[in-house]
Amino acid sequence: MALFETYLYHYFAEFDPHIWRKKHLWKEDCDLTIKCLYRTFQKLFEKLISKNLKNLKTITLTEFADLIAESGALNETLTRGEIYPLWNLSMMTQIDEINSDKHL
Repeated sequence: MALFETYLYHYFAEFDPHIWRKKHLWKEDCDLTIKCLYRTFQKLFEKLISKNLKNLKTITLTEFADLIAESGALNETLTRGEIYPLWNLSMMTQIDEINSDKHL
């Protein structure tokens, strides 16, 4: 903690990690779009998730890739190979990655 406070805090304080969220995500247009498409997202999710995971409200990488492909979002710009890095970037940080394989 002392290392961060002494040497790194001043450097990181210059950057606002929420610029993209404030500028693009937390806007009424995004909220309205998500609300409008929520049932479609829900139906796709329910169709593609594993039967044994229904209670967990989670989706596997393969199921996520299938969801994107079936949604018709793939094209020459967004290919199936680009889905995997997106999946990794969207993963929530896990508390214990040593004794648990939940992050996998």
